[in-house]
Amino acid sequence: MDFNILDAITKRTSIRSFSMDPIPRETKQKLQNFMDGQKIGPFGSNVRFSLEDLSHLSPLESKVYGSFSLIRSTGYFIVGAVYSKEYNLEDYGYVLEKIILYATQLGLGSCWLGAFFNRTAFGQRIQQQESEIIPAIVMIGNPNQNRSLMEKSVRLLVKAEKRKPFSSLFFQGDFATPINCSGKNKYLLALEMVRKAPSSINRQPWRIVKDLHSKKFHFYLQHSFREISSPETINMQRIDMGIAMAHFFESMAQLDYTGTWSINDPDIRLPNKQTQYITTWTS
Repeated sequence: MDFNILDAITKRTSIRSFSMDPIPRETKQKLQNFMDGQKIGPFGSNVRFSLEDLSHLSPLESKVYGSFSLIRSTGYFIVGAVYSKEYNLEDYGYVLEKIILYATQLGLGSCWLGAFFNRTAFGQRIQQQESEIIPAIVMIGNPNQNRSLMEKSVRLLVKAEKRKPFSSLFFQGDFATPINCSGKNKYLLALEMVRKAPSSINRQPWRIVKDLHSKKFHFYLQHSFREISSPETINMQRIDMGIAMAHFFESMAQLDYTGTWSINDPDIRLPNKQTQYITTWTS
C-alpha cells in the first residue's frame, strides 16, 4: 500500500456519529480511485465497490435504504458486490477493510453495517448483477468530534475497546501453546494489528498458529455456536476473517516481510468442533 498501514490501523475506530459536512470532492475522488484499483481478493474473488452519496435524499427517501437509528448518518456509503463462490466473503472483507484503512488516512470515519440495511435498494443503486451479493456496506464521512450518548452506549454494550489477550488468539505449533511474546520479532507487531481488527459484535473470531519450523502462519476461524447450528446467508465471521487477513498481510508487508496465501491444512489438532482452518500465510 502507498500509505502507513500501521498508523491507519491504530487510528481507526468505528464511528456512529458523523458531521453533516459533505466529504470534499478531492477526497471523494481519491477514495474512488483507490477503490477502483481493488478488484480481486486473496482467494481470487472479483469484487467491486462504489461510493454512494445519499445525502441529498429526504428522511423519508433515506428510510428505503435501511434503518440506521443507532447512527447519525452522513449520507455516504461504500457499497460493494461479489459473486457467490467459495471464500467470497473472506475476499470481500479483506478488500473492503483495505479501502476503509485508506479512507482513515484521508481523515474519514467509518462504520461497518452487516444488517439493518436494504440490500435490494442498494443493489439497484449499484446495478447489482445476477449471482452477485452485497454482504455488507460501510457508512463513511467526516467524524463528529464529540461522540453522542447513544454511540457511547453502543460501544459500551459491545465492549468495543476490549480485546482478547494474545494468549487466547495466537499460538505456536499447536493450540495448546500460546505464542512467545518475549522476543523482538517483527511479526508480533503484525499480530497486534490483527488483534486490533474490528469484528461483528467484537467477537474476534480469528485464531493464528505459527509453524515451529518455518515462516508460516495458519489462520483459523472460531465460529460462534449460533452460526454453526443455524447457518446464515451472510456469515459475518467469515468477513471478519478477511479483515484479520488484510491486517496481517499489509502489516507484514510494511515491516518488509513478503508473503503469499495458500490453502494447505497443516492438520493441527483442533481445540473444538467450531474451529475451522481457513488459510496459511507463507514468507
